Amino acid sequence: GKRVVRYAGRCIAVVACLFKHSCVPNCAYRIEYARAPMIGCTAAPPNLTIEALTRIPEHSPLTLCFLPSLHYPAAARRAELQARGLLPCGCLRCELQEERGGGPKSPKGGGGGGLGA
Repeated sequence: GKRVVRYAGRCIAVVACLFKHSCVPNCAYRIEYARAPMIGCTAAPPNLTIEALTRIPEHSPLTLCFLPSLHYPAAARRAELQARGLLPCGCLRCELQEERGGGPKSPKGGGGGGLGA
C-alpha cells in the first residue's frame, strides 16, 4: 500500500516569517489541518491563523513566540534561538530575567518545537 508520512515540528509559513520573536508575544498562532474528503484524495494545505493577544499600537512590531517553552531560563531561550539561526531576543521578559540571575532550569534535552510544533 501507499505509505503516508506526516512531519511534525516544522512548516513553511510565509506570512509568519514576517513576525519577530518575543518571549512576551503580542500574537499567537494555531495550525489547523484539513481532512482529506476521501481515501486517496490529497488534503488541503494546513491553515495558519494568527490572532492578536492584546491591543497592538499602530506601527508596533507583530511578535510570536518561536520557542517550545517559555519556562526555560533566558540563557537557554537565547541558545535555542541561536541554534535555529534566529536573532537573540531583547524582550522585557529576557532582560528582567537576566537582571535577576536566570530562572527555572531548562529540562535535559530541551529543544525542538518552534513554529508549527
